[in-house]
Amino acid sequence: MNETVTVALITALATLAGGGMASLVAAWNTRKQLQSTHALAAIEKAEGQRRERRELRRDAYLKFIDQLSATDRAMVDLWQTNALTEQVNVRTYEPFKIASGHLNALVDRAHLVALEGPEDLHAAALQSAVDEARALAALGDLVHESVGREGDLGSLHSDIRNTQNEIRYRNTSNFIRAAQRVLHAEGG
Repeated sequence: MNETVTVALITALATLAGGGMASLVAAWNTRKQLQSTHALAAIEKAEGQRRERRELRRDAYLKFIDQLSATDRAMVDLWQTNALTEQVNVRTYEPFKIASGHLNALVDRAHLVALEGPEDLHAAALQSAVDEARALAALGDLVHESVGREGDLGSLHSDIRNTQNEIRYRNTSNFIRAAQRVLHAEGG
């Protein structure tokens, strides 16, 4: 009976040890799988955040470019107006008011670019806005200087118009190239 009890005890202990080892191996495997799942989830979350950040930047950049184009069109419309026959308050002159409104919206879009960054792109946006403000101020002066003359402002002052167009083209190109560099560096 002692032998039977001993064999039974050894068998029971071996069974328990085997079961314990199997449980430890299963727990270890489960832990490793959970760690892998958590690591994968963290990578996917980081990728999603990076993709969302890139889209926010892209949207801010596109809104700025769209507003820059709208401001350009308003300035072209102002250049195409005929010289006035009498002095007016340029701030109440409708084509000037429209261009000024577009310029204000452009400054707002430049602030949006500032929020999304990076700094060199914000600097390019600000340069465009500042140059557009200078162009509009100069154009306002030309409205006054041209009173009583024949023709549209662009024809009367083509050298100034051409210089402003060159500056606008350079600024727009610089901004677009800088935006492309940022977006390509972020994986786009």
